[in-house]
Amino acid sequence: MRTTLRSIAHHPRISLGALIGAAAIALTTLALWPHHHQTPIVYSPPVRARVYTDFTACLLTGPNGIADARSAPVWAGMQAAATATRAQISYLEIQGPQTASNADAYVNTLALQGCSLILTVGQAAGQGVDDRAKALPRNRFITIAGPAPAATNVTALTAAGPTAVTAAVKALIATAATRATTAP
Repeated sequence: MRTTLRSIAHHPRISLGALIGAAAIALTTLALWPHHHQTPIVYSPPVRARVYTDFTACLLTGPNGIADARSAPVWAGMQAAATATRAQISYLEIQGPQTASNADAYVNTLALQGCSLILTVGQAAGQGVDDRAKALPRNRFITIAGPAPAATNVTALTAAGPTAVTAAVKALIATAATRATTAP
């Protein structure tokens, strides 16, 4: 055996062939060897991201927010309109005294946040809108259960009953959102 190994070691063709053969055997062994660290294939459902339009409708309420009996049907109409039109919606509660001067700051906040349409519920919020509407001509406003509007960009909603308010709010937002997204 020693003589065989010596003759292989001194013969260049045989040692190169032995080296290539040993490497092929090693690579084949590694390729066929079972790997226990493979990442299991996990099914993940496709991502469903909701794509919103640039239209945003915002609700200004009293301190009880959307839990208030007058605000709840308005919020329900906004949600229905958002589902139908992909408009963005939000609400903001007036904290502190329920006065027109306090409501002015909240109306300004909604306008600065980029609300295309601002809806208000109640006397204080409605009066705050009426005071600020002339200074914010690019915004549209809808008052519910508020004073009669004096500005041209303010609409008073006069629907009676929660179901009628919900349907009217949904229709008004859907119309405004459609106009905003199709306007050049």
